[in-house]
Amino acid sequence: MLKMALVMLISVLAALPVYFSPGEAISPVGVMTPGDGGNYTMDDLATLAPDAVEKTGGYYLVKGNITVTFPDTLSLRPGDVLKFDSSAHLNVRGRLLALGEEGEHLLRVL
Repeated sequence: MLKMALVMLISVLAALPVYFSPGEAISPVGVMTPGDGGNYTMDDLATLAPDAVEKTGGYYLVKGNITVTFPDTLSLRPGDVLKFDSSAHLNVRGRLLALGEEGEHLLRVL
């Protein structure tokens, strides 16, 4: 029940723009989900735009802006670690699901 409540809360909050790393300059490199109602992971984004998201050393290095368009979903999985460059940000206009588990927390590093 708690997991369902957290997913619902995240879904409501994800409707608002979320900026994880408010760098002074906005990165010209980025990735935008296609707006097809799909469910995307960080692996998907790294494949779609390797200049913006790179999987390296057990974490995702976010070098450019990520925009999750409506009605798409970005699912962060247990154990995902995101490290953002100072100019990169995450803008969610669709849904953001943070699927952490006990012992497999989600971590955001600025």
